[in-house]
Amino acid sequence: MVKIEGIIIDIVYRNEENGYTVLEIEVNGELATAVGACPHVAVGEFARLYGIWTEHKSYGRQFKITSVETQLPDNPVSMEMYLSSGVIKGIGPATAEKIVSVFGAETFNVIENDHTRLSEIKGISGNMAQTIHDSFMETAALKGVIIQLQNLGLSVKQAFRAYEKYGSIAEELIKENPYRMIDDIYGIGFERADRIAEVMGLAREAPFRVENGIKHTLKLALGEGHTCLPETMLLRKTAEIIGVAEELVEKNLQQLAMNGDVARKIYSGVTAVFLAGAYIAETETARRLFMLAKADAAMPIKDIEGEIAYYAGELTISEEQQAAVQSALKNSVSVITGGPGTGKTTIIKVL
Repeated sequence: MVKIEGIIIDIVYRNEENGYTVLEIEVNGELATAVGACPHVAVGEFARLYGIWTEHKSYGRQFKITSVETQLPDNPVSMEMYLSSGVIKGIGPATAEKIVSVFGAETFNVIENDHTRLSEIKGISGNMAQTIHDSFMETAALKGVIIQLQNLGLSVKQAFRAYEKYGSIAEELIKENPYRMIDDIYGIGFERADRIAEVMGLAREAPFRVENGIKHTLKLALGEGHTCLPETMLLRKTAEIIGVAEELVEKNLQQLAMNGDVARKIYSGVTAVFLAGAYIAETETARRLFMLAKADAAMPIKDIEGEIAYYAGELTISEEQQAAVQSALKNSVSVITGGPGTGKTTIIKVL
């Protein structure tokens, strides 16, 4: 990983939803373009960027940001740049110039600790002075939280999402239970949360770790097409993945079942375990198929083969696909299955 540092000269582009930013930074007297999720940086700040150099086919050499450290400007010129950038509500270029010309190097100290003095400047009311102070403190809180969360192992983008979800107490909540991020923050899975927990020194046998380990195992199975796992297999796989005893996994599985996070059902004498959402989805799908199957059959078509030949047109349709179309036309419900390239789309086009 490479480090570059300097003064941020311009924010070329920023996506306000995800914090993706394109900025220009002065590094050793030369301008460099940097890109990445850094919603908290502003013009005029000193920034230390970590990442790698890349070559964009359209925009040339760029620094791809993975983490960021920033410091507020410490000289009047950079302070005015910072305040003029629009990062603080109530301050535009003209007002920024007025504030800095009056307070100089003490500008940020006044805004933070003695903001009523801002109303000494013509055009700034008491209410406006309060707005400026509040916005300044909110921005400072965001920067502080993002730095704290980066130190825990989150990327800037993930830290920003955590701040949006948890606010100023994000670090406290994550330290209490980092696995809460799995359900709350897009892009955080069990493995990332587990690494953060390890860095924080949390016990491997902690209930919230084992419970989330069980859910992680079921999610892995879901990704392979299995809505459930036999309980004995689930216990064994989870114990292997998270490195604890099966007895402990079983104990925490019981708690998950009591909380309604998982469903346990017996099929042909085998206890199967589902994630609650997967169980609901599967049973609701089965219910709808059952209701469709009980509905009246479709209207009869006298010459099905002739109609299929007509509507297929130039499409190449096999005997098996013709049979599938006929089945769908004769019955109130049909399920078309098959891997990629087996002809499902052709069947649907003809239908």
